[in-house]
Amino acid sequence: DEINEKSYWRRLKIGDTAGIRKKRAIKEIVETQSVFRALRSISDCEIVLHLVDVSKGIGHQDRRLIDIALEKGKSVIVVLNKIDQLPESLKIDAKKRKEWLLDLRAKIPWLNYCDVILISAKYKKHIKKLKESIKKTILVRNRPVSTAELNNVVQELIDRNPLLMNKKTGTKFRVKYASMVRTSPPTFILFTNRSKSLPENFKKYLKNGLRLHFEFYNTPVHIIFRTDDENKARKKKEQKDLPV
Repeated sequence: DEINEKSYWRRLKIGDTAGIRKKRAIKEIVETQSVFRALRSISDCEIVLHLVDVSKGIGHQDRRLIDIALEKGKSVIVVLNKIDQLPESLKIDAKKRKEWLLDLRAKIPWLNYCDVILISAKYKKHIKKLKESIKKTILVRNRPVSTAELNNVVQELIDRNPLLMNKKTGTKFRVKYASMVRTSPPTFILFTNRSKSLPENFKKYLKNGLRLHFEFYNTPVHIIFRTDDENKARKKKEQKDLPV
């Protein structure tokens, strides 16, 4: 609601970092330090605005930095600057521009849940759209989820695409209970009959299913898998570590 949104904006802090060039271009100690500061900024923030020169496109270095941000649970908004330098056909034809963006997303699959915003810092174009994306992302990252609804959704996803863990015994992957353990980024714990050696495509399926249902756009979704035995061992260790 409006009050909630205003309270988030009062706590909003924006940090700027130096540009990061390719490793072979980093020679001076000053620039090396700027790289370290930029990487540290990724660790400290919640949302990364990754600025790209649209005339140069998204390169390997950009992909690696965005990967680092997503691995650390940060939301990423890819900001394509200097749209005033786009070919004239893309400037005047909205349909061609849309197709160009779709092609860009197709080449980088994980961009399917990241906002890609076209701006011109020089001419202050589409800055409002960028601000709206930031505001939306803050609210999405901090949205809580009902435990009852979460368990229903998880069960529906598993029923729709069951995972056979052992062909000989016919043992299937089961979730006994699911809970949201934190927001920013949305993180869930699933108490299961198996937590190790789960196929990566199945983990991705669950993450995408939760993201789609709860509209967790523009943010990574983390899932922790834990068995009863692992949970008991964890609690036992926590009790043992408590001060006497």
